[in-house]
Amino acid sequence: MSTLFERLSAIDDDLKLSHSRMAVELGVNRSTYYKYKNGTLAIPKSILIILRLKGYDDHWVLSGKGQMKLKDSAQLVEMQKRLKLISKLDSYGVLDSIEKLPETPSSVQKKIIQEFFVFLASKFV
Repeated sequence: MSTLFERLSAIDDDLKLSHSRMAVELGVNRSTYYKYKNGTLAIPKSILIILRLKGYDDHWVLSGKGQMKLKDSAQLVEMQKRLKLISKLDSYGVLDSIEKLPETPSSVQKKIIQEFFVFLASKFV
C-alpha cells in the first residue's frame, strides 16, 4: 500500500468499519479522519496509539514499510475487547458486585450467574 489513504482504508476494511464509524472509534469527527487519510493533517500520536492498541503497526501506518499488523495483534485486539467489556460493566455500576463473586465458582453458582445475565440481557433487546 503506497499511500496513507490506502493504508488507513485497509485498516477500516480489516476492522469492517465505515469511514464514519472509524472516526468515532478514534474519537475524531469524520472530516478530521478524512484529513488524516488524505495527508492534509498529520496523524497525532494519540491516534497512532489507538491504532496500535487495535493491533496495527504505527510505523506501517505512517510509512507503508513493514507489516500492517503487530506481531501480537490478536492478543492486543482481545485485550481491547475485554477492556471494553470491563468499561461497559463499570458504566452499569456493577463492577464492585462482580468483584465480590468467587474466583472459582461451583458449577451451580456458574449456572445461576449465566442464567441471570441471559435473563438480564433479554430485557434490553
